[in-house]
This record gives sequence, C-alpha cells and structure tokens, in this order.
Amino acid sequence: MKSKYFLCVLLSIVVFIPMAFAGGEYQPVRGYSNGNTYNEYEISAAVISAMMGRAVSIMNVKSDDGDIFYVKYSRSDDGSIWTYKCKIDGTRVIWGTRDGRWRTHPADDIISYKDKSGKLIITTNTGIVKTFIKNDFY
Repeated sequence: MKSKYFLCVLLSIVVFIPMAFAGGEYQPVRGYSNGNTYNEYEISAAVISAMMGRAVSIMNVKSDDGDIFYVKYSRSDDGSIWTYKCKIDGTRVIWGTRDGRWRTHPADDIISYKDKSGKLIITTNTGIVKTFIKNDFY
C-alpha cells in the first residue's frame, strides 16, 4: 500500500509541478480577471484590441516572465493568427509584433491607460481613445 501511495506522490511531482512552472499557455484574457480592477493581462489585451481594431474578447494572453505579455488572436475573416508583445511602465504601454521592434520611435503612438470608475481607458497621443468594461472581455 505504501508503494502505491509513494508512486502516486512521485507521479504527481513529475507531472504537475513542471506544468506549474512552464512558460504558460495562451489563455482567454477573462481567465486572468481579478475583480474590479484591471490587471496587466487585461491592459495588454485592451491595447492590442484598440490598436488593431479587434474585439478584446478574442484576445488570448500569456506571460513567461511577468514583464512581457504576449497577446495572440485569430482573425475571423481569414483565420490568420497575429501575436504581439506588450510591456507596461507605469501608465504607459509599449507594444510590438512578437518578433518585431518595440514601438518606441518618436513617430510611434504613445499609449497610456487609465483604470477609472470600473472602466479601462486606452489613449494615444494621436487621438485613439477606447474604453472597456469588464463585460467586454467575455
């Protein structure tokens, strides 16, 4: 009996612990919701949604290290998959294509966010303004 118990514990350690520390899989952004405030996953998804003109509900997000958030979505009209990266510095969000440059050139939009009264507001210096509420992520 002890050997079966030991085998189950060993199997659990070998199978489940590496999964917990793996780089992570893309998940729908709603899977990261933490109540009334907006977290980095939701902010990153909202920025890509606003910049690409796509619904935030189709965004999937992951983070391998906690500093860079990867946002992926599939375009419904042709099935192509698009992946972007975001990093958040205070209220500023910097983004780029997954393997491309960060949008930090002076000619690039400066993107910021505000979490105000239950709304997430994404703004750029060129006039793009998009407001999200929690239900938009579903």
